[in-house]
Amino acid sequence: MHRFLGFPVRLPFRKQRPCLKLVVAFSFVLSLCNHACYSDLYSETVLSLEWLVDSSDIVCHVSVHGHDGKSRQVSKVQAFKSVLSDKELQSATVSWSRAIPGETNEEWLLFFRRDSNDSIQLFRSINLTRPLESPWSGAVSKRGVPLPDRHTILRAVTARINERRKLPPDCDRELVDTHSAVETQFRRKSNSRNQSRIQKSIGGFPHPHLICGYWDENGPYDHDTILSVVVPADVECKKWFLRNLSENKQLAQHSLDNRVTYDRIIYALANYPGQDTEQALQQFRGGNDERANEVLHFLREQKP
Repeated sequence: MHRFLGFPVRLPFRKQRPCLKLVVAFSFVLSLCNHACYSDLYSETVLSLEWLVDSSDIVCHVSVHGHDGKSRQVSKVQAFKSVLSDKELQSATVSWSRAIPGETNEEWLLFFRRDSNDSIQLFRSINLTRPLESPWSGAVSKRGVPLPDRHTILRAVTARINERRKLPPDCDRELVDTHSAVETQFRRKSNSRNQSRIQKSIGGFPHPHLICGYWDENGPYDHDTILSVVVPADVECKKWFLRNLSENKQLAQHSLDNRVTYDRIIYALANYPGQDTEQALQQFRGGNDERANEVLHFLREQKP
């Protein structure tokens, strides 16, 4: 079994179970209903807690009390990374809090980003009272492990903030949130043959080998809940990718699934400029390996 940072990861040569249409339908219904869990943009992808922290401008621990509608109260317990006024909190959470069904007495962790007009937007929420109830309101680490309780989640948030990780200044956070964002950026048609297809630094990606299968085995669902995990571009991933690049290249010749995995590793390496990355890509850029050519070209363009 392959392992990443001591945890089991998806074997590149194993065919994965396809996500049934019911998964997509379930996620779509949730989004239509504006349910409090705020499902991620694609049902087969979950945003890791580390990515949520790094890509947020404000993280806020709140308590939510009351019945449906206007009587619902959202109270700030603690704000992380930046100051959040009570007025800003109430304005940014009014629709979210009213969508929580029934009477509630729970604690949540809310993730906010500022838009181009400096307005605060809530983009993700984690249920600290019942974090294992659903993948869409739970906390998953960058190793694909669900965090089981309030204390563990808050401790992980504090630890990540203390690491002072920063995303690239031009990172398109909303695009990274989506499944296969890196591939999408590179596949956009350019106006010129020599113009790089990617316009912004990336900063994160769905890990090509890492999956979270907890809710597939323990959730109340009658369908597959196999989740790939969006992670920040930490250096640990780079080392693992470079060590396994040749093996994945060989496996890619045998099946489409393996080819997709190899492509995602190549694209993920765009997060890691440096001579060692370029040397690794150089050995694959010949022939018809367009992806390695694109990433290598992109990395060389970023040099000052």
